[in-house]
Amino acid sequence: MKRLLLVFTVLVTCLLMGCAKTSPATTKENRISNTMYKNIDIDLSIMSSTVVYSQVYDMVTSPNKYVDNVVKVKGTFSVYHDPNTNIYYPSVIIKDATACCQQGLEFLLYGKAIYPTDYPKINEEITIIGVFMTYNEGPNEYCRLKNSILV
Repeated sequence: MKRLLLVFTVLVTCLLMGCAKTSPATTKENRISNTMYKNIDIDLSIMSSTVVYSQVYDMVTSPNKYVDNVVKVKGTFSVYHDPNTNIYYPSVIIKDATACCQQGLEFLLYGKAIYPTDYPKINEEITIIGVFMTYNEGPNEYCRLKNSILV
């Protein structure tokens, strides 16, 4: 009986260890950085899809009023690769209520994250928190969430 209990315990332990695969969202650096964002200025993750779409549209078209706000957003992971510069632009895509239109927010993960190793899989549902910022690339101004964490 004791031997059966021992075998059962070892089997359950092995099964649980197999489920503990580490993903980019659960790395030590990401868990530690969760303490950075106790106060969220704009929580898009709890809004209806129509309101989120409208809010993101406003953020993208009038970015200066959102700079330095901590933003939480939920959506689908996507990435754009510019073949001319070989730069990857990771983003979270937010669809409206009818799923006919979408807006994206570019983001960079906290730390020295490298695509694709440290980022989610394409089309994976994600929730991120980051600091809204603008930057210039050539003559164009863009916005993104910097120091983002996956939650």
